[in-house]
Amino acid sequence: MKKDKHVTIQEKQPSALVGGIILLCAVAIIMWGALLHGFDVTVFLFIGAGLVCAYGVFVQKIHYSEMEKAAISSIASAMDALLVIMSIGMVVGSFIACGTIPYIISLGLALFTPVTFLPILNFMGGILSAITGSSWVVVGTIGLAGMGIGEGMGIPAPITAGCVLCGAYMGDKISPLSGDAPNFFAAVSKVDLFHHCKMSLYSTIPTWIVSIIIFAIIGMSYSNKVVDEAALMAIRDGLADVFDFGFWLWIPIIYLIVVTLLKVPAVPAIATAGFLGFICTIIFQGTSPADSMTYLISGYVGETSNDAINNILSRGGMTGMFGTVGIVIAAMMFAGFIERSGLLIALSSKLSKLISGRVGLILTSFFTGLVLCFACADTFFTCTVVAKAFDYKYDELHLDRAVLSRTMGDFATTCCPLVPWSINGVYCATTLGVSTLAYTPFYFMAILAPIMCLVTAITGWGLRYVDENGNLVKKLPKKEAKEA
Repeated sequence: MKKDKHVTIQEKQPSALVGGIILLCAVAIIMWGALLHGFDVTVFLFIGAGLVCAYGVFVQKIHYSEMEKAAISSIASAMDALLVIMSIGMVVGSFIACGTIPYIISLGLALFTPVTFLPILNFMGGILSAITGSSWVVVGTIGLAGMGIGEGMGIPAPITAGCVLCGAYMGDKISPLSGDAPNFFAAVSKVDLFHHCKMSLYSTIPTWIVSIIIFAIIGMSYSNKVVDEAALMAIRDGLADVFDFGFWLWIPIIYLIVVTLLKVPAVPAIATAGFLGFICTIIFQGTSPADSMTYLISGYVGETSNDAINNILSRGGMTGMFGTVGIVIAAMMFAGFIERSGLLIALSSKLSKLISGRVGLILTSFFTGLVLCFACADTFFTCTVVAKAFDYKYDELHLDRAVLSRTMGDFATTCCPLVPWSINGVYCATTLGVSTLAYTPFYFMAILAPIMCLVTAITGWGLRYVDENGNLVKKLPKKEAKEA
């Protein structure tokens, strides 16, 4: 009779140095392939994930089945986002086919000038995003229409895309109606949602206002540009030849705003908006049900007399988002391997021990989160790591934890569209038709975020403290401040 021999292998915990090296190598591989050579980022995300997995299995002695479970769990956590992405693909395809997006483009070309267009687009996007709580809805509707208007006015696409994102992510960051991000930041920092949103105003509104001013200045640089009225009229005529325009084409967007305000869950709200667009295509454009369904599934193909507008209109559809879905799955698998191996925890815990003072704490929280967003492309996992690593430091310095949650919004919400392989980066680049590298220099909200973070940390403006009785105060008594 044989005895069962079960050998338990002790897992090895990674050091901060090793964790940093492994993450650096993995990100370097992804950036080398995707950014330097323009290859499909999905492949290099798999390679980076494979490196982390190999380290976990062969060096840390983590059983492969455990790594696999972590990857599957991470991918499962993104299923809601994946369904939203495919649903928005339907919205984009059907809203173009039914004439809503082309109608807004036509109106914009008639109402705006190159000087006023950019600041107004930024402002409109911010207000709509704050009302709906959804940056993705703004990007996929008036953002996409704005790309067409900018194209017609001769404004470079990266500038218009940066303008769209400034407005879209401003509202998403401060709105309590936003589905996941503000709620998650508040929960993981253990603060009230509305307190978090109120504190977020201090870092968000100033940077948004500055971005509007910058876009106004950029718009003024086009004041001497002679607009080719004949070309604009040709675009409008080309759109009018293909679509029947009328005020009724606002119905799909009004519906989308209403269901968002009623807090209908994102997937059914966006999916039903897509089907409403399908119905409007049949009713208002006289398209057959079969063709209308094709636009819903495969996207719209522009057939106007203007090639530039055709490039804007030819997009959308559920299947058109499958490439985006593949990138997200690869990125989430990468994040799952990193989480299970504990590389980020080891690195961030080491950093937390080196911090003294509020300036160092706030800036370290921001830049650690930003780097980790690029490393694993998962903002929620990143924020969990940052919260675990630094929350006790905020308590030691008597800083209100809403300062921590606000800092999370600064790097996770504002800067997430900068990460080419993140859910937000991939979605924005795919929908607007502009690469993340191209629009980054004009996404001023993200550029200004670390500057505003530094200003608030140094000056104390917008900071709150917790006194010995647990009350929020603007300044600590001298005794407690000295202890902190």
